[in-house]
Amino acid sequence: MTSRFSGRMLFILLLSAVVARVSAQAQPEAEPHIGQLGKNVYWIKTPQGLIDRMLDMAQVNAGDFVIDLGSGDGVLTISAARRGARALGIEYDK
Repeated sequence: MTSRFSGRMLFILLLSAVVARVSAQAQPEAEPHIGQLGKNVYWIKTPQGLIDRMLDMAQVNAGDFVIDLGSGDGVLTISAARRGARALGIEYDK
């Protein structure tokens, strides 16, 4: 990885962290619950058995890097990490 690319990636990550922090402070705290109204969808917790099955089907292992966009409570990201994979969950709505 070149230092130019590393510098850009670090800048993007830091900027993302700042934006996430600012937007999180602007919104009231809310604990998700089943059937909660979202912008256009209902939030329903994914059962752990289904998460395990998805990771099995994708053959996720220690050599993988899993990115979960809209990670919600982070269960998929945590489950992938428990299998030894590097995992990154991104969620903008607290």
